Amino acid sequence: ANSAPEFHFTEVERLVLLSMMDAFFADLGEVAAKDFAANLRLCAPTVDEDELVAFARRPASASADDMVALVAGKITSGPFHDGEQLRVLFKALSSRLGCKVLTGKLGPFYKLSTSDAQEVIKSWLCSPLAPMRELGKGMKLLAAFASMALHPNWKAIGYARPDLQAMRESARKMQAFDFSACRVAVESPQPMPSNQEPQPQEIICDCVVVGSGPGGAVLAAELTEAGFRVALLEVGQWQSSETQTCSEREGFCEAYQMNGNLFTKHKDLTILAASALGGGSAVNWSCCLPPPQQVREE
Repeated sequence: ANSAPEFHFTEVERLVLLSMMDAFFADLGEVAAKDFAANLRLCAPTVDEDELVAFARRPASASADDMVALVAGKITSGPFHDGEQLRVLFKALSSRLGCKVLTGKLGPFYKLSTSDAQEVIKSWLCSPLAPMRELGKGMKLLAAFASMALHPNWKAIGYARPDLQAMRESARKMQAFDFSACRVAVESPQPMPSNQEPQPQEIICDCVVVGSGPGGAVLAAELTEAGFRVALLEVGQWQSSETQTCSEREGFCEAYQMNGNLFTKHKDLTILAASALGGGSAVNWSCCLPPPQQVREE
């Protein structure tokens, strides 16, 4: 479990954050928004054009409170030092001199125009210095997560949260198995004399399978059907239909390794590896998406 204290933005940090998020998700303007909607409808004809235009014209700061809360929650769920480093960064960007050093422009950052802020972030992403590139990538990842998790944007991307009530009713009718019944009870340790070590709990079994993903779960089932006593170990949690929220914010914390904050060394690649009962089968699904025409042309 994550033991980091809950992260909160100060008012100045909030201004820096929102100006940075607006650089990623800015108001495109009426003409560009309509062009964006027309082009996107070529590969997503079922999405309402008005929703696409609204999406293209909606800056991140239009949902300021939700945006700040989502980013703060993401930082809280990550390594503690990420939040501390972000505070140092935002403190520098909120001053004239610190902003000049990091961006080449007199600050504070939140007084820069959106176009200037976009140029700054582009320079970070293309910088020959690895720390600057990591800074740009980190902000990009936060912006993508927060913007896609915002409810006002869901219609524009063709997403609708499942009907939670219907999902739960269906699970009850199907008499879905309660996996909590499979957990081994852990007894509270009994007081021991100071000169004695507590005895570990023993579980008698024939086989131990580590990981409950598609491989481990099938193997455990086959061994059990063959008459072996099997202990199936899983570091992740099981979320029943009664507790699932189908929300990106909670989903990352409940179903992914390091709460979705697992990256390669320089943040070149995000590793969305499952940490849940069922392993990868709990978060992956078989899909085949037609590539957009511009991708085919490339």
